[in-house]
Formats: sequence, structure tokens, C-alpha cells
Amino acid sequence: MRDSSRGFLRGFTLLELLITTSLVSLVGLAIANTFSRGLQVWDKVNALGGVEREAGFVLDEFARELRSSFVLDGVEFEGDRESVSFPTLVKARHKEHGDFVGAGRVGYFYDSARKTLSRSAETYAQVLSGSEARAEPLLNHVRSVDLSYYYFDSRFRNYKWEEEWEERESMPIGIKITLGIELKGKREQFVRTVYLYLRNDA
Repeated sequence: MRDSSRGFLRGFTLLELLITTSLVSLVGLAIANTFSRGLQVWDKVNALGGVEREAGFVLDEFARELRSSFVLDGVEFEGDRESVSFPTLVKARHKEHGDFVGAGRVGYFYDSARKTLSRSAETYAQVLSGSEARAEPLLNHVRSVDLSYYYFDSRFRNYKWEEEWEERESMPIGIKITLGIELKGKREQFVRTVYLYLRNDA
């Protein structure tokens, strides 16, 4: 009796083998390419996400120190679009008594050449002695820093925003911080408005 299934048991021809190999190779290349692109996207998102978290921490600390600012004889509140310094509480170290918190001056500065936001801190004694504090970089990949100052204009009886603060005997009501970050071609912007105290001049 003849086996009718024998016709289905023949081997692959060379042409079928070549076609199958080509298809498997193409599918493998497509999977590898998709996986590689996915890793690149993940790396970019992960790197920028880290910078975003750092920017959030820096802005939180910036805002905290601003809210702790106060009027202090001999330490003026000064600011322009890319830097600000103000009296506030700072941490210091005493040779005999160790770490303590006291009055002093803190400054935030943008270095456009290095694309960094830096911070300096001085005790009240250092400010009065005229010693210059060294600025420590806080955040890299900074594309721009834009500071503006909110105050009450007593002449026109209204509230305004200014790009510089030059009032030597007073402090602004609030500060708007706009921070631009750029990493691997992707840009993010952070905006934080910090109110120092309220006034009833209106």
C-alpha cells in the first residue's frame, strides 16, 4: 500500500531556505533597531528626568531661603535678572561650638558661559568684614535664569514687576524665578513665584 503522506515529508529546497533565512534576518534587524531606539529614548528621558529632579530640589531650597529672608542692617537685598543676594539664615561652623545657624547673606548667580546656577553663603561677620564668599555650582545644563521682583509702587498706587531691585532700604514683596534647562536638545522651563511678605499699602 502506498503511503500518501510521503509527498509532505520532503526537505526544504535551497530557495525556500534562502527566503526563510532572509525573513528571519529582517525580523531580527527590525527588533534590534527598535530595541536600540528604545534604549536611546530611555537614556534621554532618564538623564533629563534626573536634571528635572535636581532643578526641583534647587528651586525648593531657593524658595525656602527667600521666605526666610528679613531686613538686616548692613546686608542689602540686591538683584537683577540673573542674580540675587539677600539676608537670611545660613549654616556656619564655629571652632569651639561646632555647627550653628545664624544671620548672614545668601546669593544665587547664573554663569551663562558655564551654564550653571551657583550659590554662595556668608555669615554676618563675613559680610561685615568684607570677605568674598566662593560660589558653589548647584545645577548644570542651565540655559537661562530670569528673575523679576514684585513690589508696590507708592507713587502710582499699584503693584508692579521689575527686572532689577535697587531699593536699598526695603525688600520686594515677591520674586518670580524662571529657570530654563537644556539637555541633549530637549528643553524644559520651571517657574516659581515666591512671596516674601504681605503689605497693605494699597
